[in-house]
Amino acid sequence: MNYNLQKVRKQILNPDEDILPKVFWIKYPFDKEMEGINIITLPKDLRCFLVIFSLTTQNQSRQFAIALPGPSEPGIQIYDHIEKYLCEGDGTQFVEIELEHLPQTDYLSNKEYAFADHYFWQLYK
Repeated sequence: MNYNLQKVRKQILNPDEDILPKVFWIKYPFDKEMEGINIITLPKDLRCFLVIFSLTTQNQSRQFAIALPGPSEPGIQIYDHIEKYLCEGDGTQFVEIELEHLPQTDYLSNKEYAFADHYFWQLYK
C-alpha cells in the first residue's frame, strides 16, 4: 500500500546490495518513552515514520531509530534529507524535529489495523 517502501523491502531482501542510501537511521538518543512508532511531522523534508527501539545483547544495550518513508511526500527522498541535515560530524548533531508518538498496540496481528499507517499519516501530516 505504500509505494515508497518498495526500495526498503528490496534492501531487506538483498542485504549485500546497495539499494538505499547509506543513511536510513537517525543516530540520536531519544527518551525511552518515544520507543515505538512515531511520525516526524516537522521539518517537512524529514516527514516519515520513525521506528525507535532498543536491542539488548549480553554485552550492551543500544537504541536504534529507523526512518521509513510515508505514503506521500517527501517519500524516499527522506534518506537524502537525513544525510543532509543530520549527518554532520559524528551524526549525533540534531536538528529540531517534531514527533507524534503513535499509540502502542499490535498493528501487525489485528486486521482492523491494516490501514492504520495511512490513517495516522493523514492525521499527522
